Amino acid sequence: MRLKGPYLTLVGGVAVAGTLLALSTNAVRKDVDVVAASAAAVTATQPPSDAATDPATDPATDPATDPAQKPTATAPAQESDAVKPVAKATPPGSYVGPVKDGRVWVAVAVKGKTAIAYLCDGTKVESWLQGSAADAASVKLAGKAGAKLTAKYTNGRLSGTVKVKGKEWSFAIKSVKPPSALYRSARNVRNAKVVGGWIVYNGTQVGMLNRDGVETAAPRIDLATGTVTIDGTKVQTSPVDGSPLG
Repeated sequence: MRLKGPYLTLVGGVAVAGTLLALSTNAVRKDVDVVAASAAAVTATQPPSDAATDPATDPATDPATDPAQKPTATAPAQESDAVKPVAKATPPGSYVGPVKDGRVWVAVAVKGKTAIAYLCDGTKVESWLQGSAADAASVKLAGKAGAKLTAKYTNGRLSGTVKVKGKEWSFAIKSVKPPSALYRSARNVRNAKVVGGWIVYNGTQVGMLNRDGVETAAPRIDLATGTVTIDGTKVQTSPVDGSPLG
C-alpha cells in the first residue's frame, strides 16, 4: 500500500502528457490546413504554366497588345527615277561659219547666260540678234524686224536656224579661235552713227556698215591692230564676247 501514492502520480503525469500531445497534433494539423488553403488560392489566381509560354495567349507576346511586337508596315517599293542625262550648257566662245547654202555667214558669241549673233552676206543682208543662252545647250536670240535665231549645242557644233527679213537659213558652226571671231564697232563718223559688223574666219572677212539705216559693204579690218578705216577715219573694232549690246 505504500506504492499507491507514487503510482497515482505516475499515472497522472502520463495522462497530462497524452493530453498535451493531442493538443499539439491538432495545432500542427490546423497549420498544415491553412498553408494548403493559401497555396490553393494563389494557384487559382495564376494562369496555367503552359499559358506563360504560349505566344498565342501570352499578352507579352500578343501583337495586339504589345507595340514592340506589332508587325511593321512595309512601305510599297517605289520605282526609282531613271537617271536622266544632264544637258550641258553651250560652252562660252565664238562660233563662226557659213550657212548650209554657203551664201550667207553667221557668227554667234556666247558668254554665260547671254549670246550675240550676227548674220551677214557682205552686200545686202545683215542683222544683229541677242538674247538668252540660259537654257541647257540652247540659244534663243531675237533682232529687229522679227529676226530670230534658235540653236542647240551638240557634238561640238552649234546647230540651228536663223530667220531675217522673211528668209530662213540652217547652219551648223564650230567654235573658233582668235583672230577668227565676230567683231563690232559702233561710233559716230562724220556726224553719222555708224555700226559695223565683221565675221572673220580663217582669213575670210564678211562685213557690212549701217550708216543711219543705210547698209553698205564694210572695209576690211587690220587684224594686227583691230582697226578699220571708215570715210577716212580710223575706227577701233572689238571682238564680241556675248555680253549684251550697249
